Amino acid sequence: MEKSVTRRNFLIGGAAVSGIAALGLVGCSSTESSSGTPTAETGSDQVITPTYPAYARTLDVTEKDIVRTEDADVVVVGSGSAGTFAAIRAAERGAHVIWLEKTTAKGGTSTITEGLTAFDGEQQRATGEASDLNGIYTALMDWHNWGAKTEAFQTYFDFSGKAVDWAVSHGASLVYSGNPKKPHYSPVDAQGNWMNIGTGVLTPLWEYGETLDNLDFRLETPAVNIIVDNGTVKGVYAQEADGIVRINAKSVIMATGGFASNVDMGKEWLRVPAERIKFMSFEGQDGDGINMALAAGAARHAPTTVNYGLTTIEGSAWDSQLTIFTVWCPSWRVDMPDALLPAGKPLPFVNHAGVRFYNEAKLEELNTSMLNTAVSSQKAAFAVFDADHVATYGGFGDFNYGSGISEGDFAKECENSPAVFVDDTLEGLAAQMGIDTTAFTTTIAEYNDHAATGTDADSFGTMPGEKTPVLKAPFYAAKIVACAYGTNGGVSTDYWCRAVNSDGDIVEGLYAAGQDNGSMYFNDYPYGLMGGTCQGGACTTGFVCAESACDALGL
Repeated sequence: MEKSVTRRNFLIGGAAVSGIAALGLVGCSSTESSSGTPTAETGSDQVITPTYPAYARTLDVTEKDIVRTEDADVVVVGSGSAGTFAAIRAAERGAHVIWLEKTTAKGGTSTITEGLTAFDGEQQRATGEASDLNGIYTALMDWHNWGAKTEAFQTYFDFSGKAVDWAVSHGASLVYSGNPKKPHYSPVDAQGNWMNIGTGVLTPLWEYGETLDNLDFRLETPAVNIIVDNGTVKGVYAQEADGIVRINAKSVIMATGGFASNVDMGKEWLRVPAERIKFMSFEGQDGDGINMALAAGAARHAPTTVNYGLTTIEGSAWDSQLTIFTVWCPSWRVDMPDALLPAGKPLPFVNHAGVRFYNEAKLEELNTSMLNTAVSSQKAAFAVFDADHVATYGGFGDFNYGSGISEGDFAKECENSPAVFVDDTLEGLAAQMGIDTTAFTTTIAEYNDHAATGTDADSFGTMPGEKTPVLKAPFYAAKIVACAYGTNGGVSTDYWCRAVNSDGDIVEGLYAAGQDNGSMYFNDYPYGLMGGTCQGGACTTGFVCAESACDALGL
């Protein structure tokens, strides 16, 4: 394939002078850091190590540690959707790119995701129906209590369609939903079968990237520190097998995927107990990119936000039949044509004290933040059901649920899962769950009575017709856990995805993309309002980082 370099005339404003103090090398470790005298002599042995929290996992580095020095135009840190779009687009435009991935495989959590949302791409324009961007903007900002950064959504609206079109032009298989109110793109093969983002989007882009001689990709090579000189980011230090490599670069793009793997960081940043959230993320999302950006002077935005997915049963896949028929919204069951399943009603949820803690009918709102936040705020949470429920949904075997295939059998999963308790009496069930018998049996009795005789909503706002009674032995309880794809809080950026400090001044040479960029959030991921914005945002910000960095280089 013949390589080509394209030119876009993006109007990037002049960088404002940063208010960051002049630094030589910024470093940190989980132990007490050494201190040094501030210097702009980047070749010195001195190390400038500001106080770092214990959760930061970058390394102290001195020039004596360096085994060699390399030069690049752009360094991209991370290889998920954000890093992939950033690295390959920057190389396509002619930049010499060194692309770092700390783990043994490309892609991270992006490889397992289902699709993305983008606005006014070529496929959507071909339908003649444009999205109501003003209405969508207002809805998204309302979701975030108007705490998301307005320029971040403007970036998303302006460039997401361009990013998708670019990916499709290089082999990505993305098909527009046909709904301008929720312009979702799904990765599908030539026969129309669903694929994940890893197979449908990233793999074709990686194959294209291998044709670019100016793109240098390195697995198992983590960036361990950032180089800052007089307030300007000048590169990173990377750990390779033979030691630390100093990579001098004109631009550094952080796309490391957030901090879902860093429980200690989660304990400091999240508003719910981080250890109670099951993150579906791959290893390596340690917050490195965010912490290095903060060390360089960037501000953080929306640190408590989480990319919540659908709540799950402990030890089970998020799309297992055990999870689908206990905590997924019941109306989705009628969209499973292979199984011809009845819609049903939600199950009662109880906590560690044996009492209800949630309006279960809210499952239909698809606000994943609400249920996950409620679940993670309890010491334990359970979905309760009976033999009739198992009989209704057991025995179907594998079936399609719209964006994948659920394998197994609900009845067998109830029998075999260590997270499911079963007993012939409610009293015995409570004992197995380890909760108060009287509180639990009273709760279920009141629930059943309201389901049979109630007329108004109960104290949680649930109507009688929205309840699944628990009447027939044996009785079951499945332990619920909060579930998330990753974190959303991170670095604050401007319209061009350039990192900014707390005064809004640009941190020269530093960009943030994907889940290292927190600017598009304030509250948690708006799954029910508009799913796909996280992957859409990652692809878009990676693409814009590349455009911005290359324009700054004059490419």
